[in-house]
Amino acid sequence: MTASSILSRVYQGITGNLEPPFIEALERVAINGVMPDCTIIFDLPASVGMERVRRRAVAPDAQTGEDVELDRFEKEEMDTHEKRREAFLDIAAADPKRCHVIDATGQPDAIAASVLSIVEAALSGHGKNGHGGSEAAQ
Repeated sequence: MTASSILSRVYQGITGNLEPPFIEALERVAINGVMPDCTIIFDLPASVGMERVRRRAVAPDAQTGEDVELDRFEKEEMDTHEKRREAFLDIAAADPKRCHVIDATGQPDAIAASVLSIVEAALSGHGKNGHGGSEAAQ
Protein backbone atom coordinates (compact mmCIF):
# COMPACT_ATOMS: atom_id res chain seq x y z
CA MET A 1 0.00 0.00 0.00
CA THR A 2 1.17 3.50 -0.74
CA ALA A 3 0.79 6.31 1.77
CA SER A 4 -2.11 7.55 -0.32
CA SER A 5 -3.84 4.17 -0.30
CA ILE A 6 -3.34 3.80 3.46
CA LEU A 7 -4.92 7.21 3.99
CA SER A 8 -7.79 6.29 1.68
CA ARG A 9 -8.43 3.04 3.55
CA VAL A 10 -8.54 4.87 6.86
CA TYR A 11 -10.36 8.09 5.95
CA GLN A 12 -12.71 6.91 3.19
CA GLY A 13 -12.98 3.26 4.19
CA ILE A 14 -12.87 2.99 7.96
CA THR A 15 -14.37 6.34 8.95
CA GLY A 16 -15.95 7.29 5.61
CA ASN A 17 -17.96 4.07 5.41
CA LEU A 18 -16.91 3.06 1.89
CA GLU A 19 -16.79 -0.70 1.43
CA PRO A 20 -13.33 -2.36 1.41
CA PRO A 21 -13.80 -3.94 -2.06
CA PHE A 22 -14.50 -0.49 -3.51
CA ILE A 23 -11.39 0.99 -1.86
CA GLU A 24 -9.31 -1.98 -3.07
CA ALA A 25 -10.55 -1.50 -6.64
CA LEU A 26 -9.59 2.18 -6.50
CA GLU A 27 -6.16 1.21 -5.18
CA ARG A 28 -5.54 -1.23 -8.04
CA VAL A 29 -6.30 1.47 -10.60
CA ALA A 30 -4.47 4.28 -8.80
CA ILE A 31 -1.20 2.53 -7.92
CA ASN A 32 -1.04 -0.01 -10.76
CA GLY A 33 1.03 -2.42 -8.67
CA VAL A 34 3.61 0.12 -7.53
CA MET A 35 4.28 -0.32 -3.82
CA PRO A 36 6.74 1.39 -1.50
CA ASP A 37 9.42 -0.72 0.18
CA CYS A 38 8.98 1.06 3.49
CA THR A 39 6.11 2.93 5.13
CA ILE A 40 6.50 4.73 8.44
CA ILE A 41 3.44 5.30 10.63
CA PHE A 42 3.79 7.76 13.49
CA ASP A 43 1.64 6.49 16.35
CA LEU A 44 0.14 8.96 18.78
CA PRO A 45 -2.88 8.48 21.03
CA ALA A 46 -5.72 10.64 19.76
CA SER A 47 -5.93 12.55 23.04
CA VAL A 48 -2.24 13.52 22.82
CA GLY A 49 -2.56 14.55 19.18
CA MET A 50 -5.62 16.67 19.87
CA GLU A 51 -3.88 18.36 22.80
CA ARG A 52 -1.07 19.31 20.42
CA VAL A 53 -3.66 20.65 17.97
CA ARG A 54 -5.33 22.72 20.71
CA ARG A 55 -1.99 24.21 21.79
CA ARG A 56 -1.22 25.12 18.19
CA ALA A 57 -4.68 26.64 17.70
CA VAL A 58 -4.42 29.03 20.66
CA ALA A 59 -1.11 30.49 19.47
CA PRO A 60 -0.77 32.70 16.37
CA ASP A 61 0.99 31.17 13.37
CA ALA A 62 4.75 31.69 13.79
CA GLN A 63 5.22 32.84 10.18
CA THR A 64 2.09 34.89 9.50
CA GLY A 65 1.04 35.96 13.00
CA GLU A 66 -2.54 35.03 12.12
CA ASP A 67 -4.78 32.94 14.34
CA VAL A 68 -4.76 29.23 13.52
CA GLU A 69 -8.16 27.63 13.02
CA LEU A 70 -8.98 23.95 13.32
CA ASP A 71 -9.66 22.18 10.03
CA ARG A 72 -12.64 19.89 9.50
CA PHE A 73 -10.70 16.79 10.54
CA GLU A 74 -9.40 18.41 13.70
CA LYS A 75 -12.96 19.32 14.69
CA GLU A 76 -14.10 15.69 14.64
CA GLU A 77 -14.90 13.66 17.75
CA MET A 78 -12.15 12.01 19.78
CA ASP A 79 -13.67 8.56 19.07
CA THR A 80 -13.26 9.15 15.34
CA HIS A 81 -9.60 10.06 15.78
CA GLU A 82 -8.97 6.99 17.95
CA LYS A 83 -10.76 4.79 15.41
CA ARG A 84 -8.41 6.10 12.71
CA ARG A 85 -5.40 5.47 14.91
CA GLU A 86 -6.46 1.87 15.43
CA ALA A 87 -6.99 1.47 11.68
CA PHE A 88 -3.44 2.67 10.96
CA LEU A 89 -2.08 0.24 13.57
CA ASP A 90 -4.12 -2.61 12.07
CA ILE A 91 -2.71 -1.85 8.63
CA ALA A 92 0.83 -1.86 10.05
CA ALA A 93 0.23 -5.15 11.89
CA ALA A 94 -1.01 -6.75 8.66
CA ASP A 95 2.20 -5.81 6.80
CA PRO A 96 5.03 -5.72 9.39
CA LYS A 97 7.86 -6.18 6.88
CA ARG A 98 6.98 -2.94 5.12
CA CYS A 99 5.09 -0.89 7.73
CA HIS A 100 7.02 0.46 10.70
CA VAL A 101 5.27 2.10 13.66
CA ILE A 102 7.09 4.81 15.56
CA ASP A 103 5.96 6.03 18.97
CA ALA A 104 5.37 9.72 18.29
CA THR A 105 4.99 10.61 21.98
CA GLY A 106 8.77 10.73 22.38
CA GLN A 107 11.18 13.58 22.01
CA PRO A 108 11.74 14.87 18.46
CA ASP A 109 15.40 13.76 18.44
CA ALA A 110 14.45 10.21 19.47
CA ILE A 111 11.71 10.08 16.84
CA ALA A 112 14.13 11.34 14.18
CA ALA A 113 16.69 8.70 15.22
CA SER A 114 14.04 5.98 14.88
CA VAL A 115 13.11 7.20 11.40
CA LEU A 116 16.75 7.31 10.36
CA SER A 117 17.35 3.80 11.64
CA ILE A 118 14.37 2.42 9.71
CA VAL A 119 15.27 4.24 6.50
CA GLU A 120 18.94 3.26 6.68
CA ALA A 121 17.98 -0.39 7.18
CA ALA A 122 15.56 -0.22 4.25
CA LEU A 123 18.16 1.40 2.00
CA SER A 124 20.94 -1.00 2.98
CA GLY A 125 18.74 -3.95 2.09
CA HIS A 126 17.43 -2.34 -1.07
CA GLY A 127 20.14 -3.69 -3.38
CA LYS A 128 19.87 -7.20 -1.96
CA ASN A 129 16.36 -7.83 -3.30
CA GLY A 130 17.00 -6.85 -6.90
CA HIS A 131 15.27 -3.50 -6.67
CA GLY A 132 18.21 -1.15 -6.70
CA GLY A 133 21.55 -0.51 -5.08
CA SER A 134 24.80 -1.92 -6.41
CA GLU A 135 23.29 -5.20 -7.62
CA ALA A 136 20.90 -3.36 -9.93
CA ALA A 137 23.81 -1.56 -11.54
CA GLN A 138 25.55 -4.82 -12.50
